[in-house]
Amino acid sequence: MKVLVTGANGFVALHLIQQLLERGYEVVGTVRNLSRAPKIFEKVSYKEADLSSPDGWLGAMEGIEAVFHVASPLGGENPNDPALVQEAVAGVSHVFEAVHQAGIKRVILTSSQAAATPLAKETGVISDDFWSDPANPELNAYRLSKLEAEKEGWLLAEKYGIDLTAILPGAVFGPSLTENRSTSQVLDQIHAAPFVPNITLEVTDVRDLATLHILALENSESIGKRYIAKNDDLTFAQISRLYGKTPVVLPDFFLRGLAKFQKPLRALVPMLGRKYTHSNERARELGWEPRDASETVKDAIK
Repeated sequence: MKVLVTGANGFVALHLIQQLLERGYEVVGTVRNLSRAPKIFEKVSYKEADLSSPDGWLGAMEGIEAVFHVASPLGGENPNDPALVQEAVAGVSHVFEAVHQAGIKRVILTSSQAAATPLAKETGVISDDFWSDPANPELNAYRLSKLEAEKEGWLLAEKYGIDLTAILPGAVFGPSLTENRSTSQVLDQIHAAPFVPNITLEVTDVRDLATLHILALENSESIGKRYIAKNDDLTFAQISRLYGKTPVVLPDFFLRGLAKFQKPLRALVPMLGRKYTHSNERARELGWEPRDASETVKDAIK
């Protein structure tokens, strides 16, 4: 089967491409600029297409039987840039319009747990069918972009008769296949800090995330469903201990006070006091067997 992977030079997409090749798929990848195409795979062809423009997408779909739409704007230094929402939605629109025009019926969309996030005060287990409230003040622009992009995907899938599956990862960690270490910035910060906030991350292993994308494609029962892709929960303190450190855990009020003066800390404030967790039971029913999250972090550290 010939498949297309958008954002082919991204952290998740690289692992997905690697596993697709190992399973015998023919892979085409899209990048914003061909000069940025990965050099680590010999059997992948690359097409130039940018989420901000409809140009190039239909040409990239030639001969394709299924699409993995992984690419999404990250926001760079400003995860609260309002333009992120419009960019993410436009990207889904451009890709799905091309999918429709090319006569492709199968799409696997990489969404995020940000699209299934309740208020921090909520308790209990959150299922795959929960949808974030766009009016939730705890969602920054990046999280809202993931929510609105997935909603656009489902609307277009219904409009065009596309068989869609959405995959919702948490905090994605794991080994990098390139020298790009941007995905380990959070771990670097935890490692460097003598103190950590009282925050829990729902860790997703990038390798297991790639596997779940492929399982979704290969199992027709996944059509029309959302899948929480989470390995396990780890606190910042637990991650710090995996570095061999004994961190001091900051009281919540102290971090809230610091965040008023240090902008990078403000994104952490909505995560304080979270008591809910997401269930990965539906993904396991597909045969997904995620590894222990501690193993994920240890491999990322290496």
